[in-house]
Amino acid sequence: MVTLTTLFTILGSIVHGIWADKYGRRTALSSALIFMFVFGAVSVGVPSYTWFLVFRTISAFSLGGFSQA
Repeated sequence: MVTLTTLFTILGSIVHGIWADKYGRRTALSSALIFMFVFGAVSVGVPSYTWFLVFRTISAFSLGGFSQA
């Protein structure tokens, strides 16, 4: 799980950096916060470990946006 989090945080920082350059830092940070909140909240109530990894990975992708915005 740590490897997925690290990998998708790096990937998310690249994507959010491009997004911030194109649409502005405020938009990139807002979208990262919304995705982090939604997918972090959804990951609490999932029925299996596989879905937990999926939603935590998406949440980690959003985590990469905080350093770029």
